Amino acid sequence: MRFPRPRTLFVALISLQALTAGCVSISPEARRIYMVDNTQEVSACTRLGHISAQSMACVDPPSCMSAAAAQGRNQAAKMGATHLVATFRGVSLTHGLFEGDAYKCADGQVGVQRMELTAPNPSFVGCSKDTDCKGDRVCDGGRCVSPTNVPSSR
Repeated sequence: MRFPRPRTLFVALISLQALTAGCVSISPEARRIYMVDNTQEVSACTRLGHISAQSMACVDPPSCMSAAAAQGRNQAAKMGATHLVATFRGVSLTHGLFEGDAYKCADGQVGVQRMELTAPNPSFVGCSKDTDCKGDRVCDGGRCVSPTNVPSSR
């Protein structure tokens, strides 16, 4: 019995990998989806649903995982998502696997950006509550002032 040469096996393996790599095309809508690994980035957004995708059979783990992520992006695009939070990326014996959650975010309402937009101005000097003031002073309109009419508790 004659075995194929190692070079022939290598060429066959590379050819198979080239044929199976890039089998998933990403739609134009899916290309606009932001891939994030952190739910803080979508904390101000609406969750649309869970995504579960797998690639076609392949031999190269990185290309398998990329193909599965592309499938996930396409699914999220069909749901109208703007963001996709990856919760799992991996490979089975023959397939790439992707799990995630699709979110729709309004312009300027992405979690971290929204927190920055609504945070108080750090250059503001003053108070926002009575405990920000020293002693018996109280906060009045952003300024610490001595109480003028303190009701007696007797």
